[in-house]
Amino acid sequence: MMRRFFNYVAAVVVVALTLSCTPSDEGVTDTNSYSKEFKFRNLVVGKTDFSIDVIAVNKQMEYIVYMSEVKYFVNNGIDTAQELFEDDYIFFSDYAERQEMGLHDFLVAAKWVARGDSLGFKGAMLKPGTKYVVYCYGVEFEGDGYRAITGVNYQVITTEEVDDPESYYKYDISVSNITPYSADLTVVPANDEPYYCLFIAKSQRPKIDDQEALVTTLIQVFDPARFEGELHQTVSPLMPNKEYVVIAFNYGNGKPLGHVVEYEFKTPDKVEGAVNILSIDVVKIFDIEEIAAIDATYRPLIEQCDCLVSVDVKTDKPAKALYYYWFYDNMRYEYSEEAYLEDLLLYEPTPSPTVLPLYYYTDEYPDSFFFAGMAEDGDGNLSDIYFGDSFELRYEDRSPAEEFFSDGIEIYEPVSIM
Repeated sequence: MMRRFFNYVAAVVVVALTLSCTPSDEGVTDTNSYSKEFKFRNLVVGKTDFSIDVIAVNKQMEYIVYMSEVKYFVNNGIDTAQELFEDDYIFFSDYAERQEMGLHDFLVAAKWVARGDSLGFKGAMLKPGTKYVVYCYGVEFEGDGYRAITGVNYQVITTEEVDDPESYYKYDISVSNITPYSADLTVVPANDEPYYCLFIAKSQRPKIDDQEALVTTLIQVFDPARFEGELHQTVSPLMPNKEYVVIAFNYGNGKPLGHVVEYEFKTPDKVEGAVNILSIDVVKIFDIEEIAAIDATYRPLIEQCDCLVSVDVKTDKPAKALYYYWFYDNMRYEYSEEAYLEDLLLYEPTPSPTVLPLYYYTDEYPDSFFFAGMAEDGDGNLSDIYFGDSFELRYEDRSPAEEFFSDGIEIYEPVSIM
């Protein structure tokens, strides 16, 4: 949508005086400021951020407090206070609706409406050497809307220049300890400003050369995470013999700030593991309601499964780790080998023996399942994927719930490696 977000919004000096509802110059101290109902104090400006105190003359009045980049209003033909009020109202209302919140509640949560003084009002992720405006106007809420009750008070702010914008937004990327299934990623930014970093398969990278269009697409499609400072992270699960790319960039006002930095690498081929899974077997079935009748702490599991199943894995040699879990039988031929690898390696190793939550076969839900898994040897190499036979779990085949407690096998809770 055509509008600015909180950390890189817009306004303009050349039209700022016309944004006041006051026809005279009363309260105008210079072309960069108008203060009548509000005073602006203690401005601290950096290259990409600022902080300012907004002092309200009327401490009981609610007011909009917002910020914008200089050129927004010129680019969109907004040169009167009424047009600003209308533009703000449309933007705020749309945002509140998307958040499924009332307008007033949304503005309070976003800290875009205030009462009393707004101390330390901040802007972040701004462009160096760029003019911004902090502006305020009093409002009176009526139902789920509001109307402006003062003119627009404002303070123009110019962020500091940088000597070399391209080197300011620079990222050193390295990837080490690359195995067929994981790698260690390091990103070292040239400064302390927040930045975006994305790790994807090279085949997923949009085929776009223009950096502005590329960054816009990456943000819309992948919603990359933001980081501050150095990034050190193990990325997994990866697939053997596959190309990946790390992309780091800064972003503000709808465009990249500085160069987009990319780093490509390829995982090595799979090395056949020395340990193989021979079988994954259901040992006992325990009814969850019967377990909960003995120990009420298990009662929440009634909403998550029908039964708890003890499982044991047999291998041809001792394994360093096991990665296995159950799948619905109808997934057996729908999943690719890569999909199984990703699912199995997404979590920490599964112990054996263990207990897994599962479901009964019934006339209403005639579910059947199978186990799939891999063994890891002492060198970190994985076996081929073991696929077990289909099986069904029936209520009449359950073991006494007392044996669940006497066997003493812990329930497996998948722990993501991400």
